Amino acid sequence: MIRRLAVLAIIALAFATQANAVGTQTVTVARIGSSLVRVTIAWTSDGSGNVSGNTITGFPAGKLEQVQFVPGTGGVAPDANYDVTLADQYGVDLLVANGQNLAAATSKQLLFSPASILDAQPVLTIAGAGAANSGTVIAWVRQ
Repeated sequence: MIRRLAVLAIIALAFATQANAVGTQTVTVARIGSSLVRVTIAWTSDGSGNVSGNTITGFPAGKLEQVQFVPGTGGVAPDANYDVTLADQYGVDLLVANGQNLAAATSKQLLFSPASILDAQPVLTIAGAGAANSGTVIAWVRQ
């Protein structure tokens, strides 16, 4: 009986943790050379056109040097003027509002000089992308 209660508690906790997350994201981390890391975040918005509450697991500490926004294509392209925020642990937008009003069919690249310092895993937020649309955010971090 106690074992069943423990299993039910774990399942309830898993659902409670996911309840705050909206939309989905898939993260791929690849080391490029000795000090450069590429973090690729493929996202899909929920029925309201949003992705939020998703901490980017595996995002390395270091200097954020470059971010690219690549909208999906065809029937899953985000709506025009969608917004991307990459927030640190204090809620500060590391993109400094440069992820706002993005084009639905054109990629965009941001270069940071000086680089933003990351010491915790950020949270990705997408707003206004349209229902079940997708795109990719690629971040380059120097360690």
